[in-house]
Amino acid sequence: MYPEEKTKVKYEQLQVYLDELYERGKIEFYELDENHSPIYPKELKDRVAIYTLAPKVSERRKRRREDAKKMGEYPSAKLDSNELSLVLVLNILSDKSNFNALFTGDASSEICESGLRFWDDKAKEISCDSRFDVVKVSHHGSIHSHSKVLVSSGKESVQRVAAISCGTRTALPDRQVIRNYLENGWIVLTTTRRKIEEVHNRPFELVNRRKTETELLIETHDIIIEWTEEDNLGWRPAEAEIHIKDLENYETNIEKI
Repeated sequence: MYPEEKTKVKYEQLQVYLDELYERGKIEFYELDENHSPIYPKELKDRVAIYTLAPKVSERRKRRREDAKKMGEYPSAKLDSNELSLVLVLNILSDKSNFNALFTGDASSEICESGLRFWDDKAKEISCDSRFDVVKVSHHGSIHSHSKVLVSSGKESVQRVAAISCGTRTALPDRQVIRNYLENGWIVLTTTRRKIEEVHNRPFELVNRRKTETELLIETHDIIIEWTEEDNLGWRPAEAEIHIKDLENYETNIEKI
């Protein structure tokens, strides 16, 4: 997982590469929804699968109709594509356990929770634990996309990670979102971590004390999360982890959730 600015560059590079493969007849494009699930590597069909939880076909059609109407009335209108974000589960089955990672894109809390209900039913069908080892937190940690239902869906007996891809915008990730995950036992990792550092200025000769100021520093990290049946969950770098004491370095749009 990369910082937000780096992700945009990587995404554009990926799209160019995929277009080249398509033009050469190497791949086809398909729209994913709950009716086209799961997808899996052929050689690992019984062990690795990706399930599409959202968007639903009906939601996609509704959103496109609304966008078409908006563009007809206001040609310069900015369209909101967040509700069409893919919500995916990576499910790995092993002899001893299973691993689940949830990818939420920029989906709203309502879309995520609808997808979770779909996943609970699907997990029962394949007889596996539906709870998550890893969650990619929605919409850069925005409070408006935050779901307490999702926070409570982590596995209880193992370490679990909530990863947030974010940039340098002061409102993201929201302090209350980070707090909610931490207080429910999640390890929180962010691609940009904020630190307050004291800056001591040299005093003038006539000043009898040192002047201390603070400066907000931004650290950026590429997050790597790994899982194996033998070693379970691992991640790096350690510097990407957020602790309760770090919360004062983050802002919130509301005081209580």
